[in-house]
Amino acid sequence: MKARIVPVVAVLTATLALHLGSASAQVRGPTSNAVDIWGARTMRGGQHAISVGAGWPSVFVQYDIGMGERFGLGLRGDLYYGSPFYDFDTALGLGFSVPMRFNFYSKNNIAIGMGLRPGITFGEGELFIDHAWNEDDDFGFGLHLGDPSFLFTITPIRQLTVFARADLQLVLVIGPDDDGDPDTFDDDDDAFFVGTLGFVGGVEWHLAPAVNLFALTGVGPGFQPDHCYRRGGRRYCDDDGLYFRFAFGATFILGR
Repeated sequence: MKARIVPVVAVLTATLALHLGSASAQVRGPTSNAVDIWGARTMRGGQHAISVGAGWPSVFVQYDIGMGERFGLGLRGDLYYGSPFYDFDTALGLGFSVPMRFNFYSKNNIAIGMGLRPGITFGEGELFIDHAWNEDDDFGFGLHLGDPSFLFTITPIRQLTVFARADLQLVLVIGPDDDGDPDTFDDDDDAFFVGTLGFVGGVEWHLAPAVNLFALTGVGPGFQPDHCYRRGGRRYCDDDGLYFRFAFGATFILGR
């Protein structure tokens, strides 16, 4: 009897080991067949994807490629119709940036990392500064100084990724008149910093092996130069305003 039990136990043990091994292989590490673009999980080396999205303050296209176990690199272009720094002022502009993601920790369904997004933004002056007198045709150019972010990702189920991020924008702006007089332009007054601290959350739904759907929203304070000026005998002062954004779209995986 014992001689029969031993082979049975051995078979059951081997079957259980194979099952656990298969389940372990399905646990997502820092990289995965399911591509995440907005959180802390990076793609495998050689994976690449293209994302298209719309919302406030822009429509955009972004290309991402996995550069290794814990690093991802991208190229992004934005067409702005609103300010990316404060409130809901409308203005036209373009942005080009290089999103980078670094994965520091990834275990089971949790990942932590950071991002950088150096780039440039240029367009109408209302993109950068909220003056009541600012003319729409006042042109400005902004250099993004890294734009670091803290990234957190959790995957409650295999088809769904939930992410949260804290994004800091710090931009050196040259061009739009900020000295309170729309008829003057001088180097001392027309180079300044604007910035935002945004708290962003969203989801990525892995709809199919080669398609993700995503949605995100963010809010936080915006910062711009403090200036007071007079118009019609009254004194006005600018406030910093509120940073707000939302976007939705799709990611298409082009290589695995």
